[in-house]
This record gives sequence, structure tokens and C-alpha cells, in this order.
Amino acid sequence: MNESPPADSLQSSSPSTFREVQFFFDNLVLRLLVGLVLLSLFGASIWKPELGEATDSVHAVGATILVMLLVCRMRLVTQVTGETVTVRLWPFPSKTYAFSDVDSAVVRRYRPLGEYGGWGLRLGTGGVAWNAYGDRGVELVLKNGKRVLVGSQDSQRLAEVVSASLR
Repeated sequence: MNESPPADSLQSSSPSTFREVQFFFDNLVLRLLVGLVLLSLFGASIWKPELGEATDSVHAVGATILVMLLVCRMRLVTQVTGETVTVRLWPFPSKTYAFSDVDSAVVRRYRPLGEYGGWGLRLGTGGVAWNAYGDRGVELVLKNGKRVLVGSQDSQRLAEVVSASLR
């Protein structure tokens, strides 16, 4: 099955560079649905109209909306340039892997829940995973024996760019 990358994904045409942006909730309807679920779960858990605590409830709903907006804007940015692979799960700091520390890059299918406990920046039985959605990625095998999985909707291209840079 050969799927094209999502519209939010940005790739460079240069053979030695790669850039991809993946949103956790790629679909606007899905983003709104997640937001409504979060809002209803948190809002229902704090709403106590019989106690007359409207101010506390307004603060809790406001905090829930803020969390919802952060979750809906989370994105994984993967960039290969020069001598490095850099991954960033916004809004958290990025991590850069130097090619001098990478032994190989292999395209593989993985089980996000089974191997890493879900999506995001995860630590699992196979090492560290950076993933937003899907079940394909590139596993970087580091020279120290550690493994880093970078989820990608264009994993073949990512592996080609990294492998070409390792030569």
C-alpha cells in the first residue's frame, strides 16, 4: 500500500534533506471532537452547581480549554539536514541525533500501543519512540546499541535520506 503523505506534511525536494510535520489530530472534526470530550470530562468532574462555586468552575473550564488547545496543536516535526536528524514534539524541546552516532536506519512497521504504550514521545521495550499517528517509521540503530523509532508517513523517503547520509 503506497499512500501519499498528508497535506500537513512538508517535504524538501533536495535529496539530502527531509522535513515532515505531523499533527496528532490531523482532521479538524477530530480535533473538535477531542476538545469536546476533554471539555465534557473535565467540566463534568468539577461542576458543582449546588455549592455555588461558579468561579472555580469557570477557572477549571478555562484550564480545560487551554489544555485542549495545546493537545490539538501538538505536532511532531522531523528534520534531516547536514549531519543530523532532529525530532521535536511541540511544545517540548527537540532531540538531535548526529549521523556519527547512527549505525543504520531501517523502515519498519510497529505497534504503537503494544510496543510503546501509545503515541507521542514514548519509552518502550524497543527503545525510544517519537510518533504522532500511524504504524510506520524509521528505526535508527545507534552505535551504542540503543534504538530510536521516528514515526513517519513517508518512512521510505526518510530512511533513504538518512541512509544516504550515513555512507
